[in-house]
Amino acid sequence: GVPDLVVARRIARQVGGSPMSLKLAAELVRQEGLTGGQLDIATREFLYIRVDDGVIQRQLYRRILGRIRNPDVKKIAHPGLVLRRLTPELILEALAVPCSLTISSLDEARALFEELKREVSLVTVASDGALEHRPDLRLLMLRLLEAEEPDRAQAIRELAVRHYEQRPPQPRERAEEIYLRLALGENTAAIDQRWI
Repeated sequence: GVPDLVVARRIARQVGGSPMSLKLAAELVRQEGLTGGQLDIATREFLYIRVDDGVIQRQLYRRILGRIRNPDVKKIAHPGLVLRRLTPELILEALAVPCSLTISSLDEARALFEELKREVSLVTVASDGALEHRPDLRLLMLRLLEAEEPDRAQAIRELAVRHYEQRPPQPRERAEEIYLRLALGENTAAIDQRWI
């Protein structure tokens, strides 16, 4: 995604050969229009100590998040990645309160959903129209988010479970509910009753 080969080589030297690092760096180049080939992140080597790929990737991810102008969309993109899938209803019912969103209606949630949909480096559109956080990014950032904000992660999961409990039983939604219950550490005997 970086047409200038000189810039591409410089960036590859800076971030290393990890495919995830390269994807994130290419996205930043696309967003920021870098021409010098240097990203403002910790370099691969610092005082002769090699910087871990995960550290580089988290820096790149945070830079991409920093480019999101709407603060509510940014809140959905980061703390919201506790959820694998997003719909306007989930934004309103599971994310609004724990993420301190400034919304109170489904129409406002739909508007945020549509704005987040444009962040193609962070989410993809599923076949049913829901947004899914990119699994590679989600895996990278989820443990860090859970370590930094465990209460918020738990609150989001609990509210999402409540949302799914009230929905008609559909395999995809029930799978998300079970996934969230497992992440909350619920008793597997209770979870077994939710299978369809």
